[in-house]
Amino acid sequence: VPWQSKIALPGLFDLNTQRLALMTLIGLYILTRMSRSRALSTRRVPLKALMLLSVGWLALSTANSVVPTTSVKTVVAEAVEYYLMYIILVRTVSSKETIHRILFGIVAALMVCAVLGVGEAKFGLNINDWFPKVEGLVRGDSGPTYGVARGYRIETTFPHPIHYGAALAIGIPLALYLISVSRSAVRRGLLWGGIALMSFNILMTGSRGPWLALGLSLACVFLLCRGRLRWYLPAIVFMGLLLFVAKSNTREYLVRIYDATLNPNTSVGSSFDYRFALISVSAHALAENMDRALLGYGPGSFNSLHLKGPFQSNPEFLFWSCDSAWIKFAVETGYVGLLFMAMLLLAPAFMAFRDYLRFRKPEATLSGVLLVSLASFYFMMISVALYDWAQIGFLLWMLISLSVAHSRLSRRKFAAVTAETDFEPEFTLDALQPVAYCATPGNGPLGRQHQKKENEDGLDLAPRAAEGV
Repeated sequence: VPWQSKIALPGLFDLNTQRLALMTLIGLYILTRMSRSRALSTRRVPLKALMLLSVGWLALSTANSVVPTTSVKTVVAEAVEYYLMYIILVRTVSSKETIHRILFGIVAALMVCAVLGVGEAKFGLNINDWFPKVEGLVRGDSGPTYGVARGYRIETTFPHPIHYGAALAIGIPLALYLISVSRSAVRRGLLWGGIALMSFNILMTGSRGPWLALGLSLACVFLLCRGRLRWYLPAIVFMGLLLFVAKSNTREYLVRIYDATLNPNTSVGSSFDYRFALISVSAHALAENMDRALLGYGPGSFNSLHLKGPFQSNPEFLFWSCDSAWIKFAVETGYVGLLFMAMLLLAPAFMAFRDYLRFRKPEATLSGVLLVSLASFYFMMISVALYDWAQIGFLLWMLISLSVAHSRLSRRKFAAVTAETDFEPEFTLDALQPVAYCATPGNGPLGRQHQKKENEDGLDLAPRAAEGV
């Protein structure tokens, strides 16, 4: 759903589609909890301590904010939209099939966006143009994100092409996993068609970060996962190489972006220098005093700071865009806030990695795919502010919720199997008995064989057992 589809509630907040869906989820959760037992409320919520620590530090940073109103709204939005959704999903997801359904819903939504992306790439039909323009979003005369080297970059329902590319970089590996576990030929065919459309769309976003993230994700899936999922990847690579060789337009497009990347005089090539300069300017801003270094300037305050610093030949360049979510965490909440947020986000990835090492497939396969998805998202956060932007932030916390829920389900299944297993040792003390003693009916391995034979002949073994004693 387009992120611009919203109703402004004066003095409160904007009611967009994502928040409306969250309100529906909260209502259904309350009704379900009222109609069932209170077992759901007694379940321990992983990451709860880290979330409370994060919210507490955000509150302290808000008290020291340069834009208190914006900071309060940002903290409330993060706590309700992300943390509350996480708690509901972790408490209610009770089976692996539910995880598969949610993952399929994510992939299906991206497939719909991919269909819209084809129309945008071929005919210039941008669905965001059907909604009112968003204040503060810079759009040029030739389109929202037109570049000389990259041409028109599609974005479909997302606020920026790089956000759309990031979602696709996560969606394609998830689609491959769903193909590997699907029993329906129709669903597998639909997912393969969706992968083809999403691959075309991520190419047309012209975003190098998602391209690199997708390549690294597929390589990690190939190394971590086994079975059919692993052998899907060479087929995708072969189709990509075939497209690169057969389509001259695609080849020229990629070569043009590559040349522009190596040219620091172009906007594409200078973007790397911009991010390094952003690090320097942000560190200088935090070094003004100890309060700013610890607490930052307040959540949601970066665009209000109007940071200036040297970039290329301009000594007072205005850094109006924070092209890194990690840098944004540091500027807005201080170095301590950055540490707390890193702990909160990396904990689910660590849990998925631990489960991958501990369990066997298919549990380990899903843990590996979720681990790769989270790592891909965190990697892309280095070069773009993904965390709190529209749909992409909800996508991250859905993946975190599913990863934690799957970890809990896998551990519970492992504990149940271990408890029910009737273990019979391969070596017993009977094997050490003398041969003559073992030949006695009812004693030792040979005696048991003799006893079994007599029992099969219908003999009464009780007297003989007594005599043997």
